[in-house]
Amino acid sequence: MLMAYSCKDQKEYKPLKQTVKERRYPPGKYHDSCYVAAFEKAAKRDSKPFMKKLANLYLQGQGVKRDYVKAAYWYEKANDRDGYLSLCLIAQYYEEGVNVPKDSIKAFNLYKKAAEHNVPEAQCIIGVYYYNGSSAVSKDRRKAIYWFSKAAEQGYEKAKNVLDSINHQQINQIIEKAYSY
Repeated sequence: MLMAYSCKDQKEYKPLKQTVKERRYPPGKYHDSCYVAAFEKAAKRDSKPFMKKLANLYLQGQGVKRDYVKAAYWYEKANDRDGYLSLCLIAQYYEEGVNVPKDSIKAFNLYKKAAEHNVPEAQCIIGVYYYNGSSAVSKDRRKAIYWFSKAAEQGYEKAKNVLDSINHQQINQIIEKAYSY
């Protein structure tokens, strides 16, 4: 049974008689390192809600030093749709170089993990990567259309609009070729 820890003095941890439950930790009040220790212990015992909470702490830098790599690790372990959506946010930080070194390959890989777990926003972004090409991947219209289609199948409007635009461009190219003879 997992026990929560109370610590008035940072050096001394005293076990409480109650088990760790989400209601014991109100949202936004995780500044104490004891919360982090309890969350880590719960997360290491495969508690998905606490994996997600721990990832959030690392993402926001609450009670711990902000660490996007650890945040991404715990989001992936939680295997949760919201967690994979948060991977997109971390990927965007790497893509733009916000608080981390700019790394488009790492950003692409994080987006791809989220896309492979059916996050339509990530699927659309992967489609853009393939459509435009980048330092992470070369241009590949077939792969781009594949990822846009996967996002569109889930009802993601931006992907539907992109596919419509691509189809319109292809039709115009065919017409131009027909009249060029």
